[in-house]
Order: sequence, then C-alpha cells, then structure tokens
Amino acid sequence: MAAVEAECKDHHHNNIKKEHNTYEFACFGTGCPPLLMYQALIKISGQVQGVFYRAHAHDEACALNLKGYVKNMPNQTVEALVQGEKNAIEKFTEWCRVGSPSSKVEKVEISWQTPGKPFTEFSSQ
Repeated sequence: MAAVEAECKDHHHNNIKKEHNTYEFACFGTGCPPLLMYQALIKISGQVQGVFYRAHAHDEACALNLKGYVKNMPNQTVEALVQGEKNAIEKFTEWCRVGSPSSKVEKVEISWQTPGKPFTEFSSQ
C-alpha cells in the first residue's frame, strides 16, 4: 500500500486503510478522530473566467480546509481538483454551482477519484 500523509490540528497521520476511493488516517497525537480524505475533480462551465471565480473559489476552499487547486482551462471553463473531507467537498461543489457574484454558472460536473499524493495547500493557477 502506498503511503499517504496528512496533517490535522498539528498532529501527524499515517495512511492505514484505503477503501472506496478514500483514505483513512490514524492520528499519532491525542484528541483528534480519524479522518477520511476524499478527492474530486470538478469542472465548471458558463461565464466563469474573467469574473474572479478562481479567487472566490480559493477563498471558499480555504475556509472549508480543502487542499488542491483551481485553474482556468483553455476551453473557457474552470477546473478544481480538491482533497479533504467528503462533507467539505460537497459544500464546495454547492458553492461552485453559485460561483462568484459576477459569474454565471451553467454546469458543474464532479468526478470522485482515488486520492493521489496529498496537496499541502489550495492554490489558484
């Protein structure tokens, strides 16, 4: 099994189980429960470039403690690859359907994936 590491509240976790496209982490510190890390690729289409969509998506992802990235694509869509707790990814996806104040979201597609190497931050590319 490939090793995957994540951090929670300054405690280190090691990968102990991979099942159903998630990773379960066990804490070596005290006081924090096991975490499940999920990963999703989200594709957003509509009027989503040039309207500060990525900047707002970055702020929302950070508020939800998600890791990964958001970037403009050549076909005028926006793509986000996010890692974190399932509930947080679902909340982020709902935000993506609304978007920034100036955006006009037409479609949001989400593909759940087996988590890859963990990201350490959320970036706007």
